[in-house]
Amino acid sequence: MRHKQTRVQLATGASVSSFQVTRADTGKPLTGAVPIGTMVDFSWGVDRARASAVWLVHLNPNGPVSLGNDKFDEVGDNPDGPDGPAGLLYATPANQDLPGKVTIPIRMPGTYRLYAGLVGYGEHGEDEKVESWCPDTNTKELTVTLGPEPTGTLAFDNPSPPWATLVQLRVSVTPYYGNQVSLVVDPPTPDNGRVLTLDANGDATIFIKAPPTVGVFTYRLSIDGKLSTDSATLTTHMPETLAPAALVTTMEFDDKFPDHSGQLVQLKVLVYPRSSLTKAILSVEPKTPDDGREIVLDENGDATIYIATPNFSPVPGVYQYKAYTYKLTVNGIANVAQAVLTPGPDSLAFVKPIGGSTGIPVIGVTVQGEARLVLRKDGTYTFRGYLKAGGPFSDANVRILVDVFDSPGLFGLSNRYRFGQIVHLSSSVLSSGSAEYVWNDNGQDLEIAHNWGNLLRGATDKWTVDLTSDLGAWLGAFPPSL
Repeated sequence: MRHKQTRVQLATGASVSSFQVTRADTGKPLTGAVPIGTMVDFSWGVDRARASAVWLVHLNPNGPVSLGNDKFDEVGDNPDGPDGPAGLLYATPANQDLPGKVTIPIRMPGTYRLYAGLVGYGEHGEDEKVESWCPDTNTKELTVTLGPEPTGTLAFDNPSPPWATLVQLRVSVTPYYGNQVSLVVDPPTPDNGRVLTLDANGDATIFIKAPPTVGVFTYRLSIDGKLSTDSATLTTHMPETLAPAALVTTMEFDDKFPDHSGQLVQLKVLVYPRSSLTKAILSVEPKTPDDGREIVLDENGDATIYIATPNFSPVPGVYQYKAYTYKLTVNGIANVAQAVLTPGPDSLAFVKPIGGSTGIPVIGVTVQGEARLVLRKDGTYTFRGYLKAGGPFSDANVRILVDVFDSPGLFGLSNRYRFGQIVHLSSSVLSSGSAEYVWNDNGQDLEIAHNWGNLLRGATDKWTVDLTSDLGAWLGAFPPSL
């Protein structure tokens, strides 16, 4: 069904006071040509007291707009469309307040004119629409020029630099319409998304800091949000002054001495420089299920993984727990870092039963008891025991020493940890001394904590108990160690 529509030009007071066009993406005025399809904002100023609508027209290059031309019939159905040689591109919709701009894509070059006027309806309502446009003398118009789609090119002065060095990147956009241009980098670097400032010819030379890792990086241009087809590749390598062994690599357990089987411990790994090609493999000796495990590093070359403590069975008095060495291989370079895990109990106990007698020409003395030393992995210790003398007429002096040696380290040397006690006992009915003695010494030695792994791997103890009686000492008789 065709609606009846009347369009006339009247010498009314309606007029257009201003008319301009800008790029929709940047808000900048059009200067020079723009590529076809560019989104633009047509904006205007009109006397709203005398105008309730505007009409945006693309003029026919072959002649002036004819208001009687059928091309302007059925405006609501957009009969001509934006591609027509002389078409109505926009009319204020019915029952809508007059806006200040409209955003459309530019499809045709040439002159664009804006009319202002009034819209009314006849006795049949919206089915009988009347439009009154202002005369041409009260309009404003402007010209838009179209050009080809811009393309970008990139080129590095040194496409294969050492990592973390400065390189020049030359950029050119042709034709250049004042477009918004930025860098797109894959894989992303700090320069990804960097906005570039080009000169009037669309050229720029900028400095790029090569990524501080070994890898291949592809640089492209985003031109008004569209990705360019041209690209430039930057292939970084390690400086010649650095050999592969100069990789910065570290491995560290959060608990080097887990005290029960299956306990999860953290292993922190760092590999620097790291690239997308970096491959880190874990090896373990003796073998565990983690042998051959690949470690996934983050973009900084860091990783924190969990290791299950290998099984072990505590055996009282036998301190030869097995050490596991975890080594790192990076890109085929073996043993660039290592960390040692020694599972074992959190304390070691050493016990010495004391019992024996010493004979002297006149009086014999008997001493019995026990001494116990406990070392703990935080460096604390407890040395305790009791002694009891027997015999009716004599005193006794007892010296107890215990030396604990850890497993041999560098050059086959062991560390020694010494603890001792000197006790005087009296079993004589003529003495006021005591025939029994109990001690319980507690303390901390940080060397024990520092060398705990060596203690677990091979701690041995050596006890010395010396016993003399006062009478025996007067006679010059010294009994042997018990």
